Amino acid sequence: MDRNLMRAYVVKAPFELEERQVPVPEPKEGEALIRIAYTGICGSDTHAYMGHVPTIKKDVILGHEYSGVIEEIAEGSENPAGLRKGDKVVGWIVIACGKCDACLGGHTNLCRHLKCYGSQTDGTFREFITAPLSMLYKIPDDADLRFYALTEPMAVAVYAVRECPVQLGDTVLVIGGGAIGACTALSARMAGASKVVVAEIAPAKIETIRKLGFEVINSKEENALERVRELTDGKGFHCVFEATGHPSGYELLTKAGCYRAKGMNIGQNWGPSPLITRDIMEREMRIKAIRIHQQSVFGLTAAMFATLREEVKADMYSLITNDYDFDHLKEAFDFAANDKTYCKIMVKVGK
Repeated sequence: MDRNLMRAYVVKAPFELEERQVPVPEPKEGEALIRIAYTGICGSDTHAYMGHVPTIKKDVILGHEYSGVIEEIAEGSENPAGLRKGDKVVGWIVIACGKCDACLGGHTNLCRHLKCYGSQTDGTFREFITAPLSMLYKIPDDADLRFYALTEPMAVAVYAVRECPVQLGDTVLVIGGGAIGACTALSARMAGASKVVVAEIAPAKIETIRKLGFEVINSKEENALERVRELTDGKGFHCVFEATGHPSGYELLTKAGCYRAKGMNIGQNWGPSPLITRDIMEREMRIKAIRIHQQSVFGLTAAMFATLREEVKADMYSLITNDYDFDHLKEAFDFAANDKTYCKIMVKVGK
């Protein structure tokens, strides 16, 4: 095999994943070459594989939830963090222009010319990537790279909870028990919520959520709003997070909050969704949304992983419900597209 080539997987058409031999990228000044260890399959990856995401660039290499090891640092690079070859790292996933009004205002995740790994530029379902040193975060030498590949989805949840502040004693409803919903529930509990409830209908996800110690509302088996009233003494929740992108989730978002409740939209939906303005107005509900996460929050999340209590780490590990190796990536994507029992699928890329 040519050492200048590497394996990568490209989505050619809906449900068509093609393995290619592509050049190993050359790090430019200020960049590192990273050998990918693990990459998680995000819901956005799955929808792109199924042909549902119009913003995904044609023939792009998917993937953005990764951990890896620095293979090389370009000569002459400024390296204030002192990163070295062999360091284990995780990396922020956004490439921003640094010149638009959003970037100049400190919100690079809202860059008008944003490129995200696995969407507008090639991602991490390949053996090597290059990344700016300024986007990389060293993790402990003894870190489990499989565990740290959860940094990116957890950063989404941490950002959501920071932007929709959960205060000590608040009651919280998370709509959706997938990986992002579960991470949001864990983040809300760590932030001091007195009660965290997750709305979910998939039996396997409900089982995972209950093992994490959360109560569940299953709208297939019970009236969701009646259950909301029962769990909150008729008041509704202080904070409501929507993490499905499904129209029914947005309807529950506007109805499940208490007076002056805070709402947060995390899920994505490309079509119309029912946001009943009368419900929002009657409660003076405050609804916000997030886009990915800010780099500072990603860095905080990576640092937080090193200090988590063992029981919280165990909860996080339990979110990884399915593992695949790189040779079986097509099988992993087909499973993600057709099965609703998983929470997080992790792919081992490195040998």
